Amino acid sequence: MAATRVLVTVSDPATAPSTPYAPRVAFYTLLGAFVGLLIALGAVALLEYMDNSVKADSDYLDLTSAPLLTTIGAIPNLRPGGNQVYVVSEPRSPSAEAIRMLRANLEFASAGKQIDTLAITSSSPGEGKSTVSANLAVVMAQAGLRTILVDADLRKPTQHKIFSIPNDRGLTRLLTHPDERWQGSA
Repeated sequence: MAATRVLVTVSDPATAPSTPYAPRVAFYTLLGAFVGLLIALGAVALLEYMDNSVKADSDYLDLTSAPLLTTIGAIPNLRPGGNQVYVVSEPRSPSAEAIRMLRANLEFASAGKQIDTLAITSSSPGEGKSTVSANLAVVMAQAGLRTILVDADLRKPTQHKIFSIPNDRGLTRLLTHPDERWQGSA
């Protein structure tokens, strides 16, 4: 067997690069930040598109044909367990004025007919239905209207706390025992 001879010569010697080829940290960091920003903006846009909550009077008017009677803003210094009947404690406050405007607008909206029943409700707890109910009942009574406030929240009644009266007999007991007297019930 004969061996063949191969002659190899180096034309350019190999040199190590001054910067690594991979990983390209700066490039991938910028690319990741850009893609993350696009995803975040897309998520915000999607959430805003899917949000159908009422945030302004115009949103309400766009969604319904019912008249907007009034807007009651946030009530400053309102604490749970504190005085929530602000139409008495702060009668000149903007919130008390809004409640009086609600009473007047209810009168105008009823077109001269007597309002026998009025329900105040909301979709979530903590939106102010108990506070608005209590203050509206006080304002209606102050205007000389016969007013009975019924706290029909069987799970977490609060009107007895707002008016500092005992809750000895609840609405359920009064409805299941119609022969009992209602006078003095909270």
